[in-house]
Amino acid sequence: MKLNSCPFCGSENVKFMQSFIDAAVDFIGYQAWCLDCNATGPVGKKSTVRSLWNNRVLEESDGE
Repeated sequence: MKLNSCPFCGSENVKFMQSFIDAAVDFIGYQAWCLDCNATGPVGKKSTVRSLWNNRVLEESDGE
């Protein structure tokens, strides 16, 4: 499962990260994580996380 580059900084250094409520006990899913700017995506199953990260729509700046 390939994650696209970071939509915030453009880095290709994006990985899946396990996400926990309590690191000792409660695993709740995965997040996409940019190791360069620390941006993260939503938590969920790997396939859902990949789809949301890879299909993110970037808002265009209006110059303000």
